[in-house]
Amino acid sequence: MADFKVKLRAYAKTVLHAAKYPHCAVNGVLLADKEKLKDGKCLEFVDCIPFFHHSLALTPMLEVALVQVDAYCHAHGLKIAAYYQANELLKDIEPDSIAVRIADRINDNSSDSCLLMIDNTKLTGGCEKSALRLYTLQDGKWGYRGTQTSNLKLDNSETTLRITSDLLRSRAYSDLVDFDTHLGDISKEWQNLELNAQIENCS
Repeated sequence: MADFKVKLRAYAKTVLHAAKYPHCAVNGVLLADKEKLKDGKCLEFVDCIPFFHHSLALTPMLEVALVQVDAYCHAHGLKIAAYYQANELLKDIEPDSIAVRIADRINDNSSDSCLLMIDNTKLTGGCEKSALRLYTLQDGKWGYRGTQTSNLKLDNSETTLRITSDLLRSRAYSDLVDFDTHLGDISKEWQNLELNAQIENCS
């Protein structure tokens, strides 16, 4: 099984997406840097693209999002390599049929991809532990591999968690734009360049 490293921007934006819509299920994808693959055994997630917070299962919207993000990846040396989802209910941390279907779709194009579920209970307080739960595909099924496993690590873990906690306290999620928001107002960019700069300035 491949190893996965989550950089600050990817982790912070994933958490901020879930925090912005605590009453909704949210989803999106993580992007890996093609140039930083280590012998095909380590994926380094460098960015997060938030998708939806209304209805996660709308196929036409999903197709639009995937096509646009794929084009963005080709232009920037990246690849869609993980799907993430936070369920609506606080303690619901298992992937549903939507998560499995979209993760399967991504895995068809990137066989070393993974599925990440957000544990909403870890988003409160000081964010002292990673909120990501790792699922990988084995024997045709997505299986849970843990939270603090050797295969899933936050880059500079203490710093990443501290900065993410600071961003939550400052309500930086108010600046986050997902595809739902972009499709409602195309002047709002799903790349989140301003938020990216804000996160980088904290590091």
